[in-house]
Amino acid sequence: MKEVQFSAVVLLWVLAALLAWQLPNKVREDKVTNRSRWLMVIGLTLLGTQFLLQYIFGFREKSFAQAVMLNLAIFIPCAVLLSLSVLNLQRQGHIHRNEIAVGCYTYLLAIVLLVWGQLKPENTLLTYLTEIIASSVYAAMQFFYSCRIRKEQRRIKPVSAL
Repeated sequence: MKEVQFSAVVLLWVLAALLAWQLPNKVREDKVTNRSRWLMVIGLTLLGTQFLLQYIFGFREKSFAQAVMLNLAIFIPCAVLLSLSVLNLQRQGHIHRNEIAVGCYTYLLAIVLLVWGQLKPENTLLTYLTEIIASSVYAAMQFFYSCRIRKEQRRIKPVSAL
């Protein structure tokens, strides 16, 4: 498992580096593409950082609860950034405030739930329930963004072949 985590760190950081340093010459003038590029760079860097933390500290081997907490604490902002990046491209730069708010509120709620579940570490049922609820909130957020992206995908007319 450690080799997979290390491979994920390297792959995600290489992808982020390519987006950050190789692509700028091609998209410098296009504000929409440039904004989406930076959203993706930050999201991929965070995701690589999450795998690095898992690799270094071995949360999966030590405690399932710690691994879940770390995953949710970092996956939510990564998912929000990557989803907003796609929506930004699909809508040519128009991201609605409520879409940003959904990501922010989901993250805030998940963090509050996870911290609340850790206040009484002897109560493993409370910790387990808060992790389930926080994971469900994350899944609902993913469903929201997936529906928005799918809706925009249907709206975009395909370019006919020449």
